[in-house]
Amino acid sequence: MVLNLYNTNLSNNNTSTYQYKSNKANWAEFKSALNTHLCNSGCLDVNISTLGATELEDFITKTTDIIHEACRASMPVRKSGAKYKPIWWTEKLENYKKEVINLHHKIHQAKKRGLPLDQLIKERQEKKKEYAEEIRRTSTNNFKEFCQRQDKENVWSLTNRLLKETKRNRPPSTLQIGNTYTDNEEETSKALLNQFYPDDTPDSIPRHEELRKDYNTFPNTDNDIPFSEEEILEHIQSMNPKRAPGVDNLTADICTHFALAYPKLLTNIMNRCLSLQYFPRQWKIAYVKIIPKPNKNNPNDLSAFRPIGLLPVFGKLLEKSFIARVKYQATRNGKMCDRQFGFKEQTNTTAAISSAIEIVKKSQAK
Repeated sequence: MVLNLYNTNLSNNNTSTYQYKSNKANWAEFKSALNTHLCNSGCLDVNISTLGATELEDFITKTTDIIHEACRASMPVRKSGAKYKPIWWTEKLENYKKEVINLHHKIHQAKKRGLPLDQLIKERQEKKKEYAEEIRRTSTNNFKEFCQRQDKENVWSLTNRLLKETKRNRPPSTLQIGNTYTDNEEETSKALLNQFYPDDTPDSIPRHEELRKDYNTFPNTDNDIPFSEEEILEHIQSMNPKRAPGVDNLTADICTHFALAYPKLLTNIMNRCLSLQYFPRQWKIAYVKIIPKPNKNNPNDLSAFRPIGLLPVFGKLLEKSFIARVKYQATRNGKMCDRQFGFKEQTNTTAAISSAIEIVKKSQAK
């Protein structure tokens, strides 16, 4: 597990898991690069069905590296470092920026629909002109005010001194735990891990103890049939490409294009996981970001934060494939609880509330 403190844009290090600008990808070049590297590496000749757990891990690592090679050959790589707005940036400038972007989107939509563009283009040009003039005016006025505030130091010596002496902002290195505080970043990280991911406690409920004892006992049933290419493609294409990727930096659209190019290869990997009853360790590593909760009075308290865990897309694909099979068997054999509403097709919170109301009414009628 990788832990990252919440304040990601206060240092020059890029802590985002986004590495590629996949919206600007040349997917034909991506597929060509994939083919070249996979053929040269011999991955396409490997009999995946014979691999053990360790060999499978190595094969997945090798395949992931090849996908990265194809990405670097076919799409821009995001620059490291956070983006900063100038100190003279105003709300008025931000509104101008949004208006220009909005007009740009309207032009593209109109172009797709075959609608007239002249008026929209004219509006965008006028708005961009106003935007540019406001930037010049605001930045110039700010610089004049800056110059007028100087006394013993000249403008450039003061600027250089500020750049040299001003310390970079950092995420909080101490947090409150009860009546005490952590002393350093290592203690803070451990405190956050213990808060959100505590060690497993002994079972105190008999039913839980029973389940724990039986988790290594397998039912005397036939093995499930292997995943099909259609299943894998359906599941991976249902994933949102705008979701942040995990530690492997591969977004859902990159993984989807890999799957479309080599559906048999990806399906064989998933099926080997199924036959080995093994979930690759590299797909279980979460990149955890700690973010502050809104409206908290004490920002140094542990309870003022919550975690977000970013997992690799291929790991989520394997989990999604497992879950789909389990849900199918549970529904088919009448094992799905009637009061199960979450993660279940054709159910929602409205149905859950309606069921709760019915239970209350029946209880009142007794």
